[in-house]
Amino acid sequence: MKKRQRPVQVIDTAGSVFFDLFEPAEAQRLSIQSGLALALERELAARKWTQAEAARRLGITQPRVSDLLRRRLDKFSIDALIVYLARIGVPVRIDTAPPKRRRRAA
Repeated sequence: MKKRQRPVQVIDTAGSVFFDLFEPAEAQRLSIQSGLALALERELAARKWTQAEAARRLGITQPRVSDLLRRRLDKFSIDALIVYLARIGVPVRIDTAPPKRRRRAA
């Protein structure tokens, strides 16, 4: 006997899970934080450092590197991630843009 499948529900998305699940300010913060962490993770992988070597160069402990690589981002501030990237010579640039204006319905 076949199981009955539920119909698929399609939901419009903002294009980012953060903006789909959180209010705009928190979504923006999470997006920035995850972007910095991803850049740091990629840089560490590209340099093929062990966690111990990465910890030494970042000025943190090996368990903190492990937390970073396991994406436990609640343990890292945006400021800390920027400092870590700077310590290994990765430039960080922050751009701002004016908010998009909403068009009024006629």
